[in-house]
Amino acid sequence: MNRGRILVVDDDPNIRFLLTASLEFEGLEVQTAPDGATALELCATRTFDLFLIDYVLPGMDGLALARAIRGQYPELPIALITGNVHLVSAADLAAVGITQLFAKPFGLDELVAWIRTQLP
Repeated sequence: MNRGRILVVDDDPNIRFLLTASLEFEGLEVQTAPDGATALELCATRTFDLFLIDYVLPGMDGLALARAIRGQYPELPIALITGNVHLVSAADLAAVGITQLFAKPFGLDELVAWIRTQLP
């Protein structure tokens, strides 16, 4: 897999650690943020190739964060991760340009396979 820069946004430090370790093992560069505000600060100073965003975040939810990211990155893949699939509709996802939805618990193999299809 080509080295890609991924931003993982999740308020659970264990999820951030697990995703970072797994994705770095795959040869990817991973940056993490515990909330939307921190993610937007990182987007202002760094570039990314793909975003993995938890739906439930402190301050702003994942849909609001995806909407904000779309202003800077209109074409890049964004995956929403959630344990509350029933709270988001296909229309919600399409409205903010979410490329993929992963329901917790999801398989890391499934996530990595999707990432491989998204990076050049």
